[in-house]
Amino acid sequence: MARNPLSRASYSRIAESLSDFGSVVAGRINISRAAKELRVTQTAIREVLRGERGKLQGEFFGKLTGRQGADISGQPNASNLKAQLLAAYGPGKRSEINTAAAARDLGVSKRTVERWLAPEGRQRIAKPRTETLNALARKAKQSASTRTSRREAMSSVRSSARGKALSNFGGKIKIDAVQGPGTREYARDRMITLALTPDQVESMWSAYENGGDKGMINWMNSRAQDYVGGWEFYQINSFDVER
Repeated sequence: MARNPLSRASYSRIAESLSDFGSVVAGRINISRAAKELRVTQTAIREVLRGERGKLQGEFFGKLTGRQGADISGQPNASNLKAQLLAAYGPGKRSEINTAAAARDLGVSKRTVERWLAPEGRQRIAKPRTETLNALARKAKQSASTRTSRREAMSSVRSSARGKALSNFGGKIKIDAVQGPGTREYARDRMITLALTPDQVESMWSAYENGGDKGMINWMNSRAQDYVGGWEFYQINSFDVER
């Protein structure tokens, strides 16, 4: 028998406390202890852990590729069509979505894609066919889960004016997380800022392109040791790359 998903309130309550039982970032949570102290099932803890790690994957993808708001969940969802198109195909030169690339890949006309995205009214098509929604969801997920797709998504960042400025002059990253030096008892929810040289910008981009969210986490852990030795991230809320 299928179990009903957690309510939003229950999910939030568990998510807010999850890093008290280990590292969400590393996927190391004392599930039995968390379930006992939060008075929920171990299945619920695992569900929230998967969800929070999925959010982190989306945070990295959106902030590094510039495709913020993209849906890389891989779940077909007609109501989130624009976010999945953004994940899979990125923005166009003069539009929010590269409708030409989407049309070629999904085997429809550019006008059809535009009508999917049109406001409510006579010009809008209700939704794509089921097989098209499934294909789009797979493509959106692959945009963050495969090396080739990550490199393709990052290529537009590298060639942009902002990307060139970061590459030539460096920048900084701001990380809002439950974090701190040494053991968990010294960690708390805080923001840190790490300066980046041009070489460090390139190593960050390469780490993400080659290793995805795991590569990015490893790079962040390494970079943070220059901030304070033994620094560790337990649960990342958000991060931003700035010039």
